[in-house]
Amino acid sequence: MSNAACYRAAGYRVDEGPTCDAAASRLFSSAKVRERIDELRAPVVKKSRITVESLLAELGATVQAAREAKQFGAVNGALTLVGKLTGLLRDRLEVGSVGEFDGCKSNAEVIDKMIQDEGSARAVLDQLDHMRALVEERAASAALDVSPAQEWPTMAERRGRLRA
Repeated sequence: MSNAACYRAAGYRVDEGPTCDAAASRLFSSAKVRERIDELRAPVVKKSRITVESLLAELGATVQAAREAKQFGAVNGALTLVGKLTGLLRDRLEVGSVGEFDGCKSNAEVIDKMIQDEGSARAVLDQLDHMRALVEERAASAALDVSPAQEWPTMAERRGRLRA
């Protein structure tokens, strides 16, 4: 359900369109509203964690059995599911509520929606800067050190040694 639909379902009266979306966005960004939403979601989140953990345990057993049976296709499939469940592999990354950007047909429409939801272009840019920093941090921690273990002589230095 979109923020605007939630706003109307809560009993607020406002015309459809940008006014309704803006009012819903303001209400949704309220700290008290966010706390209440998190409070209501807590049991669902806890229940889903248990489900994910049990699935991961089951997939672990499946991987072990498939390895022992040398069924590497099954190993690959199970490991792909583990990656998806843990968030390491994503077919599609959504920002915002599920389906929130489904109506967007272009990057410009996505940008307009983000600005509308956040209230300003500056707020969107700040979020993107923060996300960029997180991505760079994660990439840096996963990067391989490819610096040479020792300094190698240049071609000219090697030729000089051969002549001497």
